[in-house]
Amino acid sequence: MLASLMLAATGAALAGSGPWALEEGDQTLYLGTEAQRLSRLSVSDGSYADSVLDVDSGISTFGLKAIGTFGLLPGMEIEASLPWYTARMNRDDGPVCSALGKDICEPTSGVGVITLRAKQVLVDEVAGPPLTMSLGLESRFGHLTTTTRNRLTNLGEGTFDVGPLLWLGRSAGLGGGGYWSAFIETGYRFRQSTARVQGTGVPAHEWHGQVDLQVAPKTKLSLGPTISWLVRPSGLDFEQADPTDPDWLAALSVTKLSAGGTVIARGEHNVTGSLSVLNNVWTTNNPTDVLSVNLGLSIQEPLKRGRD
Repeated sequence: MLASLMLAATGAALAGSGPWALEEGDQTLYLGTEAQRLSRLSVSDGSYADSVLDVDSGISTFGLKAIGTFGLLPGMEIEASLPWYTARMNRDDGPVCSALGKDICEPTSGVGVITLRAKQVLVDEVAGPPLTMSLGLESRFGHLTTTTRNRLTNLGEGTFDVGPLLWLGRSAGLGGGGYWSAFIETGYRFRQSTARVQGTGVPAHEWHGQVDLQVAPKTKLSLGPTISWLVRPSGLDFEQADPTDPDWLAALSVTKLSAGGTVIARGEHNVTGSLSVLNNVWTTNNPTDVLSVNLGLSIQEPLKRGRD
């Protein structure tokens, strides 16, 4: 779906967040849900132009995600993410579906883009530097989404992608036993080309990232803003795309900026809950009126708990 351009960026609030890594041998398991609704689409001139399109009665998405993280070596962790989504047009008899064809508006359910990440801490603020810095590598496996990649309700673009990641962050204590933490994550994604459109391989490579701030006046509850972005500078504008081409969505040039907030509650017995709400604030060739709600639980040492 057009919404698939956003799903990876909203993510889980706790799984692998920031430059910090688990201790060697430690594990966490994040189990989360995501509900998303979009109703309008910006074209080449952006979110606030008169050209913004109504996507009939909108697209609704519901997803489940499991993310496992393991401390492999000192300062190094690995992470695997397995998502399942279902996406549907709320009505398939509107002007957009009538113009593009019923097949493009068919509901889609299944495994989304599977992601593997590795992270290595290079600079640790505990040792004296003002920041923690980590480098990582991300690989994404979207082949299970290949046959439905032409749909507005698709779950991915059917590609294998790989790219580097960089994290910078800092955490510190507050008076009264609280603390704060902040980080920035950015990455570059080399996309596997599935076709050539106007002499250019599509989908094009892209930049993505996130900024997160958490403030905890008390140790068990923290909250703060989250900003994420995705930029695919090369490609076609929506007005130029040919919906009869199965890679018409992958061929789009995309800009997306989202903003929202996250609340994290740390309970007893190594279980943490999180709630995040994000909305797109600026897009080109992408849904502009989007609300995404993520709710999840993160369990520390799930393998140890299973043995107890």
